[in-house]
Order: sequence, then C-alpha cells, then structure tokens
Amino acid sequence: MDGFGGGNSTRHNCSDLPTILAGGGALGLQHGQHLHLKNRPLADLWLAALQTIGIETEQFADGRRPIDELRKA
Repeated sequence: MDGFGGGNSTRHNCSDLPTILAGGGALGLQHGQHLHLKNRPLADLWLAALQTIGIETEQFADGRRPIDELRKA
C-alpha cells in the first residue's frame, strides 16, 4: 500500500487521501477498481485487509467498517 500523507495541511486534516493498494490478489483482494470513499478512516482499509487474510477482528484502530468492495466476490 502506498499513500500520500499530505492531507490538508491548512487544517491538519488527513481525510480523503489518495492511496494505492497493490498485491494480495491471491489472498482475495479485488483489483482494477477506483474507490472514492468519503468520510472513512484509513483503518477501515487495514481492517478489510486483516479480515481478508483470516485475522478475526471487528476493529483496527478507529476502523470499524471493513471496505467490502476490496474483497473478491
């Protein structure tokens, strides 16, 4: 995963950051898509990744809603 950590430096806001997730296709991650997820913490991405590789957890940091669009159907 690679992300741009700049956010909005005038407000010290780290929302709506562009992030690239690469790899993990063999583990069940869906590639070839662009998702614009407003008002979601980055921890939701990490939570989805953890659950996809079999780690049973309901939260990661402030992430409570895994990004289901990342998982293969």
